[in-house]
Formats: sequence, structure tokens, C-alpha cells
Amino acid sequence: MRKIPCLIIILLFFLSSIFHAVAYVNNIDISDEFSFNYLYYTDHDPIYIDGDLDFNEENGVTNGNGTLEDPYIIEDWKISCNIYDGIVIRNTSLYFIIKDCYIYNGGLNKDGIVFYNVTNGTIESNIIIGNRNGIMFRSQYPGKENSNNNIISNNSIEYNTNDGIHFQHTGLDWHSNNSIVSNYFFRNTRGIYMIMSANNQILYNKIISNDAYGIQLDRCMSGGEHNIIHHNNLCDNKGEVGQVCERGDPLNFWNNSYPSGGNFWNDYKGIDSYHGPNQDIPGSDGLGDTPYDIPEGNNQDNYPLMEPIANRPPEKPNVPSGPTSCRILIMYYWSTSTIEPDGEFIRYGWDWDEDDIVEQWTEYYSSGDVCTTGFIALEYDTFNLRVIAEDIYGAQSEWSDPITVNYSQDANNPPNEPIITGGEQNGKVGKAYTYTVSARDIDGDEIYFWFDWGDGNNTGWINSAQATHTWYEKGTYEIKVKAKDIYDAESEWSTFEVSMPKNKAINIPLFLQKIFMRFPFFVKILNQRL
Repeated sequence: MRKIPCLIIILLFFLSSIFHAVAYVNNIDISDEFSFNYLYYTDHDPIYIDGDLDFNEENGVTNGNGTLEDPYIIEDWKISCNIYDGIVIRNTSLYFIIKDCYIYNGGLNKDGIVFYNVTNGTIESNIIIGNRNGIMFRSQYPGKENSNNNIISNNSIEYNTNDGIHFQHTGLDWHSNNSIVSNYFFRNTRGIYMIMSANNQILYNKIISNDAYGIQLDRCMSGGEHNIIHHNNLCDNKGEVGQVCERGDPLNFWNNSYPSGGNFWNDYKGIDSYHGPNQDIPGSDGLGDTPYDIPEGNNQDNYPLMEPIANRPPEKPNVPSGPTSCRILIMYYWSTSTIEPDGEFIRYGWDWDEDDIVEQWTEYYSSGDVCTTGFIALEYDTFNLRVIAEDIYGAQSEWSDPITVNYSQDANNPPNEPIITGGEQNGKVGKAYTYTVSARDIDGDEIYFWFDWGDGNNTGWINSAQATHTWYEKGTYEIKVKAKDIYDAESEWSTFEVSMPKNKAINIPLFLQKIFMRFPFFVKILNQRL
């Protein structure tokens, strides 16, 4: 009989409740499809940048200087679009990247990310869900309003009430030379819509189950041509006349040259018995023998793929890191991470008894992000904890190597290394300074601290995270602090350097130092005289 560990996985239930608070779009419950790790993000107000000078910390920029080698970075923000568009960039030409953001809740009226007259921008590895348009290249003509030379890659764009990506009608110029690569489009009204757009690339995307067209290209005033579309997976999109639509003359390219091929269409009915540029030589080549017709545009994908673009599984996760000796009825945490080679979101499944059955799945994380999960055990036992990773298409990694976790009555772990959270780094001789530290004992035990002041004095073990000291000679001192629990298990030392400048120095004999330590009001008098 299978042995089931008696575990309560509280943290996961808590995160699920966070998701349900925002998991409705147009009265559609999307929580059963995907849930994401919201605790990874930091809440931020909607961002509005108008001109290159607006790239600053106030507007969510966390790094960079705007060059190709060191672009401005806007990352790790969670932005609700219920009142304003999430991120609006206007009239910029410096290089920047918007990445690893969660942009949501725009409903019927607000867009996730908006570009207006933007070049050299990148939108990468974001979750954009439940807005009007996920990404909008907006125009307000007359005037220069087109956006060029931008990259949109590795984003999850889902449940947007209008389009996943919308290139709006321009007045004079076209949206051009933009790349839409390796994104995931799911349950938007349309996946990608372009009008007055030319020389763009739509490559290696997964465009699945959108409520209208997966891709719609409209041509107006000679705009909307020479776009290149290939190596996309198009599955179960529900346009009026097909999965995609091209209106106007057939001036776009729906396949790469032979033998690279075109797109995968799950409604393609052809067979693969021939090969060659004209598909007339016996023998298969992975490409359909007859073209796939593009509705309304008199165009074709001449080399439809017979199989979907290969989806590579995540790499083997790291061995979970965390405690190996635990007590029952206490929450402990373990962490792991891995890489998804296609840049897709991944979730982690935890197994406590090496039976290849996942006890609990986590939310979805970005590739490479650390997943930390908490568990409580209700009985004493020894478990071999391991983890598996799964991408959004269900491709799974190998199991990680296990970590052995022993639950026993006498389990004990030392506190973690203290962190010095408050205190001056520069001061003057003869003045008292107070330092504050923090530490955590994962077993929940009471903590004591030892402060070593670097001048031969220390506090000994004290039941306080705060201590005060006065230095009487000039110099640089290294404060060291360690923690211990009630069972005398000690942490590592943490260090903090302080300096008593020369111009504040006084030479005080040792016997006076002892007097000052016993009668600190003398120190106050001395400070006033200095």
C-alpha cells in the first residue's frame, strides 16, 4: 500500500486564495487554467513615460542607462490596470526592456502595455492577462505615431477582452520591423491583429484557443504587407472563416523557404508523402504536400508543418534546499529552481515519498525564478523530498535529486545569521551608538544575541536584538553579531564595519574608559565640550 505523508500544505492554499481574488475576466473563471506566483512581484502604480527623460526610478526604472549594451530596465512589478493603462511609453528612442512584470485587470477599457511612437523597446517574459488589449501599439494621427524596431518575446498573453497584441491604424507611416517571437496567446478575443503594419515578423509563437482569429492582418492604404509569419503553432482558434484572416492582396509571407517550412495548423487536412520545393518527389519531409489556404487573402502557407513546433521540457530542478531536521506542527520552507529552455512559465510538483506521484503543484513561475514552498508535517517520520518541473504545455522535467528530511522530537536548527538592520556606520569617539539586528529561528525558538564591538568589549548573550556601545579611540571597528536558540545552537557571525574618524578622536586612558562605561552621563558632558 502506498504510504502517504501526513502533510498540510498551507502556503499553497494561501497563494491560491490570492489568485482567486483576481481570477475573473468577463465572468470567466480562469483560475483552473493557470495561476501564477504573485508574491514574486512588487505592487506598483501604472507607469507613464513620455520622452526619454522620463526613464527614471519614479517611473519604475530599476537599472540601465538607455544604451543597447545597458538598456533601461523596468521589471518585477505587479500593475493593476483597473483605472489606467498598465505601462504607457510614448515618444522614446533609447533602449529599454519591460520584463518579468504581471500586468492585469484592465477589463473592457484599459490596455496592459501601450507603445506610441516608440523605437528600440523590448517587452519580454511578462504575464499580461485580463486587459482590453494585452499589448497595444497605439496611434493618434495626424503626426508621427508609428512604433518600429521593437521586440515582443516570451510573454504569456491571455484572456484579454480584445486582442493579445493590437497594432492600431496609423495615419502616415506603418508600424514596421517589429518582432513578435515565442509568445503564448491563449483565450484572447484575437491573438494578434495588425493594420497599416509592414515588414514585421511573427515567429515561433503558440497561438491557441483564441475566441476569434489567431492572427488577423488587414491592409489599408498600401499598409499591411511584407509581414513574415512562420513556425507558429496555431490550434483551435475560432475566427469566422478560419484560424487566421488576411484581408487585401496576398503580400504577406506565411512560410519560410524550403525546407524550413511554414506554420503548424491543427486543422490542416493534408498528408506528407512527398518532398522537395514543389512537393513532387516521393518521400516525406515533415511538410504537407498541399498548401494551407489563408482565408480571405488569396494567400497560402506553402509548406505547412505536419507536427507542432517542438516543445522542450524544463531542465532537471535543483535539489531542494532547506532544513533536514524538523519538528512536527511547524512550517518549514524548501526552495528550488530550474530553467525552461523555451522561456516558458513553469510550475513545480512536490513529492514526499519518491513514488513518482505529485502531492501538490505550485503556481507558475518564470524560468529561473526561485520557488519556495512551505509544508507542515503532522507525524514523526523520514521523507525524501524531491520536485519535478512542468511547463504550460505539460512537458515535464526529470525529478530532482531528493533531500532527506527527518521529523523527530529532538530536532533542532540554529538561528540564521543575524542581519544588522539599524545603526550608524560613521560616528565620533565618545558618543554612544545603538545597533539593531534581526534573525529568524526556523524552529520558532527564542533567540539570544551576542554583540562583539571589535575593541575588546562585548555584550555577552542578551535577550534583546538591540545593544548600545561607545568607542573611545579613533579607528575602524568590525562589529560582529551572532545568535543562538534556547538549546545553545549558534548561528554564523555577521559583520558590520564602523569608523570613528580621526578628527573626532580623543585619547582617553583605560581607567577613564571604565568610569565612562559605568557613569554614561560623563560621556554626554564630554560630547558637549567637543
